[in-house]
Amino acid sequence: ADNGLALRVVGGGTWNVATGLIHAANNLLRTTLIELAHRLVRYDGRWQELYEKLKLNGKPTCVAICAIANRFTRCLYHEMKEVEIRLNEASQIKNSK
Repeated sequence: ADNGLALRVVGGGTWNVATGLIHAANNLLRTTLIELAHRLVRYDGRWQELYEKLKLNGKPTCVAICAIANRFTRCLYHEMKEVEIRLNEASQIKNSK
């Protein structure tokens, strides 16, 4: 399922404009991830720094928060992928004995 944090791009020919977030998404998941992003910005230094950097570059608050949520989900995906690889390797070692 799509997390709903991707930008909706409208355009034609030689121009494209980001007009908000895509509509085809799980609204509960999107809302939860945006609330999580607010918490991350408030309580975690890594995400506070990224938020401040985005704000200094002129991004509106809502855009910065969505960027944090999107980046967090990508980080989480890669961490989970690494865990899955380690579990598969451990399973293969166990089965070879």
